[in-house]
Amino acid sequence: MNNPKVGFITFGDHRPDMWEKVFARKTIPLHQKALDTLQELPIVLIPAKEVSRTREQINQAVDDLKSQGVELLIVHIPPVGPRQIW
Repeated sequence: MNNPKVGFITFGDHRPDMWEKVFARKTIPLHQKALDTLQELPIVLIPAKEVSRTREQINQAVDDLKSQGVELLIVHIPPVGPRQIW
């Protein structure tokens, strides 16, 4: 039996100023932690190239994953709201 091809996308804040000032430093480590955890599973993990922050980036990531034959998609929305930041 072949391991399933699993796509992975992390969503990030679309506002450039908030991304740079607040969210990047929280989102990127959580994105990497999720990837590290998923890589331990018996799956073929196919992550998006970067954290997707705009509709265009999301659409491009989905198209890329579909072209690679992904069978399942995990969408990761890190818990980096105001309570976690301050």
